[in-house]
Amino acid sequence: MGRKGLGDYEFTHPGGTKDLSCYHCSTVIPGVRYYDDYDEEGCKSSLELYKNKLNGLICSACNAIEGDLKGISFVKLKKLHNKLYCQNCIVEVGKNQIPDPSNENEKYNFNGNTLKWELDKVRIECPSCHRKRWLNAENRWRKQCKPCYYAKS
Repeated sequence: MGRKGLGDYEFTHPGGTKDLSCYHCSTVIPGVRYYDDYDEEGCKSSLELYKNKLNGLICSACNAIEGDLKGISFVKLKKLHNKLYCQNCIVEVGKNQIPDPSNENEKYNFNGNTLKWELDKVRIECPSCHRKRWLNAENRWRKQCKPCYYAKS
């Protein structure tokens, strides 16, 4: 036992150098002084990234490789017009390539998951006071504005 109740450990220094060979990617690393283990998961992920790069799984806009860590998430590629784009770039490219159908009475927002413009707001005229107001698309059934609706009751 040591001073603080912990076990004593005895470390030995390595004698010579060895060649380390990865059994997944067959890469030989010469002159390694000492090793006891290697990161198997890290080796697999780097091999997968290398294969994805060779197979052309790269974002057409920002050159991100599929499976690479970008920000807080891993890169996933989607196809748009026979080109691959990452999740960040596909929204901008989709907005530029697919025309916005918005007009003076309807506003659309671009959905990056479905790559379509979705109806967001609708402009409706009140039949009583003839004022136009913006409503959410799910509330288009409301025909009157609030002051006119509450004035009649």
